[in-house]
Amino acid sequence: MENPISPGQLLRIARQKITGIQVEAVGGRNLARLAKGSGSALHRLIGSIFTPNALTGLVGTPMVAAYFVAVTPFCAAGDLFARLKPPLDIEIVD
Repeated sequence: MENPISPGQLLRIARQKITGIQVEAVGGRNLARLAKGSGSALHRLIGSIFTPNALTGLVGTPMVAAYFVAVTPFCAAGDLFARLKPPLDIEIVD
């Protein structure tokens, strides 16, 4: 288990002190990842419109924007369904 106080270091806990483990899904961040990836790509492509690579910016900007518009509903649905799943409970038995 990763130590929340000092990230990157392991946190050691005696087995007798653990009564259960709860695992929550990592999913549900599809829209955030889409916005981060598409946003940075759009920023670079729009910036390249006024450079010698203008053709790349002029062709790539509408393509990334169309991808963002087409994929957004699926990312939103994935985020919604990820929130509906209950967390996984694990019991420690001897």
